[in-house]
Amino acid sequence: NNAKLFLELPTFLLKYLGLWIVSERFKTLNKIYRTFGFVLHYSVLLSILIYLAVVWGNIDAMSNALYILFTQTSTCFKITAFTVNKKRLLHLLAFMNTEILLPKTKQQECILMMQARKARYLTIFLVAAANINVMEWCVIPLLHQDEPRTFPYTMWMPVDTQKSPDYQLGYFYQVMFGVMCATMFMAIDAFIISSIMFACAQLDIIRDKIQKVQSVELKQGINLTEKYERWRDNNKLFDECITQHQSIIQFVELVESLFHFGIFFQLSGSVGIVCMLGFRLSVEPPNTYEFYSLLNYMVNMLAQVYFYCWSGNELTKRSQDLRNELYLSQWYEQDASFRKKLPFAMECMKKPILFKAGHFITLSRPTFVSILRCSYSYFALLNQVNNKQ
Repeated sequence: NNAKLFLELPTFLLKYLGLWIVSERFKTLNKIYRTFGFVLHYSVLLSILIYLAVVWGNIDAMSNALYILFTQTSTCFKITAFTVNKKRLLHLLAFMNTEILLPKTKQQECILMMQARKARYLTIFLVAAANINVMEWCVIPLLHQDEPRTFPYTMWMPVDTQKSPDYQLGYFYQVMFGVMCATMFMAIDAFIISSIMFACAQLDIIRDKIQKVQSVELKQGINLTEKYERWRDNNKLFDECITQHQSIIQFVELVESLFHFGIFFQLSGSVGIVCMLGFRLSVEPPNTYEFYSLLNYMVNMLAQVYFYCWSGNELTKRSQDLRNELYLSQWYEQDASFRKKLPFAMECMKKPILFKAGHFITLSRPTFVSILRCSYSYFALLNQVNNKQ
């Protein structure tokens, strides 16, 4: 089961958070839980916007909330996309288990297992790192109990921080939001990145099949019957490669159509997040708990964007390598049928498979570098404006 192999952990986390399909027995409870999650996430987004309206014009105060705003807006986009496109998500899982994409040999199983293991480790890393960061922020108010009470996240709260149990209820609300948001944010990212890694594994399987095209050179001492059998097997293998390649293109297009807008907003928003975090780090006293928690958050955000760009880059690179692999095969020893199909296959594989966010930004390493450059440019401008004030 390819879908279970690659997406078991992300779907388990999403089911735990009320975003995934459950059995009919728990359908009503799941709907209530999902509604609660939606209200929680959108209420936080509203609270941040109210806070920004209150402190508008104060760069220092606004920078405290803006990077949380970008993150929370991206989360709301993603959970909405997941809820609206549930039927298409089920189609995506079914597509992963179509006959042409299932492994046929032990070697192909090993290729899938290796990529699935990477996807699982990546999911664990993203979710664990995000929740560690949430815990760091939740501890900050507890370290300053001798000062006026504050909440872990900078947003408007309809409670008096100096009264009990108002403060405790507000604190619990923010901790609950932080854990749910971090887990959901990373679980959806892990779902998307794992899907791209599945496509990479399928391209590796095609490469493995091409390498298994048998030589039919008469000098090897093979008889005419064996020669025709090898030609037949090679043609069958080649047809599988062509069909599988087209299926992978369809799969990538399906994943892109489901998540391209959320990824586009996240990549665009990451410029603002990194810029604001850089600004906060420049004004925060070094060697403090707050400084290192912000630095950890920046590392998490950059890692998240990097994994998107890395997986998209690997997908493109592997698709480009297929054409060269096909050219290096023993195509010149094959029959007329094989050689007729070869130019069409090479022409199809000449166009690399690109994963685009918003059908505009290609996920690649150069894109990651561009995000860093753009973030630094905005940070330098913001820092200059703040120094003038």
